[in-house]
Amino acid sequence: MVEENLKLAYHFARFYRVAPSSGHTLEDIQQVAVLGLCKAANKFDLDKGVQFSSFASLFIKGEIQHYLRDNKLIRTREGLIPVVSLDIPTKDGASYLEALPSPSDPYHDLRLVVDSLPKHLAKLIKLIYFEDKTRQEAAKRLNCHSCTITRWEKTALKLLRERYE
Repeated sequence: MVEENLKLAYHFARFYRVAPSSGHTLEDIQQVAVLGLCKAANKFDLDKGVQFSSFASLFIKGEIQHYLRDNKLIRTREGLIPVVSLDIPTKDGASYLEALPSPSDPYHDLRLVVDSLPKHLAKLIKLIYFEDKTRQEAAKRLNCHSCTITRWEKTALKLLRERYE
């Protein structure tokens, strides 16, 4: 079943083409897609009356998206590119966050805005964006499911946008 549907996995891998600057190759994405295909094959139940290709496509897409989130890659017109962290050092050795001007309005200081979030959301944002933890690592640290982490992150980013504007 897996061998018969390898083209489906490769099709989804090509859909998420990789920018050369990302440090990842098409083969990386293809391996992840095949992993999703294998997971689908393990969970597929022929008695449900669903075609395997329809069932497997959800697993393949999900596995690729999970990989991209954990590796902080986003999809653009040029392909997949890495998300830039604000904590990477500048030429002077300071981080971009430290290099930001600190006006008298406290909402311009990103760390203060993050700290103004509810505790669980602030901790999540700090883990993912300041400590470069994966969503799975954050889920373990916060003792919850990775789906909950995705929901919380979406809520936190929405609140940050509203408060920062």
